[in-house]
Amino acid sequence: MRWLNLLFFLWVTMSLQAQSPICIKPYNTPVINGQTTSIEWSSHDSAMIMNSSTQELIQVRFQRNDTSLFFVFMGKLAHSSNPSFPEILIDLNYSQTNTWQIDDHWFHVSATDCHFQGDHSDFSNCQREQPDWWARRNWAMSAPDPDTVEIEIPFAKIGLDITQHDTIGIAFLVTNTINRYDFWPANADIDDPSTWGSAYFVELATTGIESSLVANHPLKLWPNPVSRTLRWEDPEATGREYRIVNLHGVLCSKGELSGAIHQVSVLDLNQGGYLLEVTHQNGTVERQRFIKQ
Repeated sequence: MRWLNLLFFLWVTMSLQAQSPICIKPYNTPVINGQTTSIEWSSHDSAMIMNSSTQELIQVRFQRNDTSLFFVFMGKLAHSSNPSFPEILIDLNYSQTNTWQIDDHWFHVSATDCHFQGDHSDFSNCQREQPDWWARRNWAMSAPDPDTVEIEIPFAKIGLDITQHDTIGIAFLVTNTINRYDFWPANADIDDPSTWGSAYFVELATTGIESSLVANHPLKLWPNPVSRTLRWEDPEATGREYRIVNLHGVLCSKGELSGAIHQVSVLDLNQGGYLLEVTHQNGTVERQRFIKQ
């Protein structure tokens, strides 16, 4: 039994450290009241944070409508002496700089709701209720403290236009604001936006590509995210065509493949999400998503 627990712990640790892009999809619009329902949060997409104080997992779900981003933190948030206050970090332009820039946003929920642009942990603008973004429930001076916190961030609050920003940098954390900061991704650093994860908004179906094709025929790309040269191994693709399209379905580059190990320069691509398509001799098409950083 002990070795099974060890394997589970290692699996959780590896899962928490993974920085795979998340997709914030359109779902039902939840009521921001700190009480979740299966109808409101029909999305099964989530990120997990390990609470280093209790060794329990905190789940963060995310979805959107046409005007707002929605998040819910669920788990062991309440604690009389060591609470876990939710925070969201957003790098609007996915610039991935190693210091905070004006397009980086910090959101914090505790007894009050706090937001700051261009830096974090600035509590000068905290209010019990913010006029242009919303969170429930807040921590009160009397019990019970919340174990669930819902947050709505309107696109207008951060200047988000999903027709222009198909990918953003993002990180989730819970903190007691004193000496404990637990993150998704697990190796994120609140001071360094280049260590945060990423999220994209356009579903594969909007490009005319069925997401099941990507899942059933994955190409193993490396590195991913990539900044200079994208590589993959596929000896059967020699002489075949590859295409790179963005998540709006716009063709960005194409060419012919040779050899068993293929490599394509992505230096000319803007930062964001893309699909690599490889057409084989029998007419099948393999597709896989990657992030240009």
